[in-house]
Amino acid sequence: VKLPEQVRLVDLVDGSIYALPPGMVEDNGRGQRSFLHLPLRDYPLLLAFGDFI
Repeated sequence: VKLPEQVRLVDLVDGSIYALPPGMVEDNGRGQRSFLHLPLRDYPLLLAFGDFI
């Protein structure tokens, strides 16, 4: 299954939605992605795929 190209990070506390810049997402070409230097919080964040806005 091919994932949508757009990746977003959702802050579940304040509702902010952030698009990840292309430099933070590495695609290995086999359907796997690595996410680099994601901001860490002391509460849950949601990683979302696709254009849902």
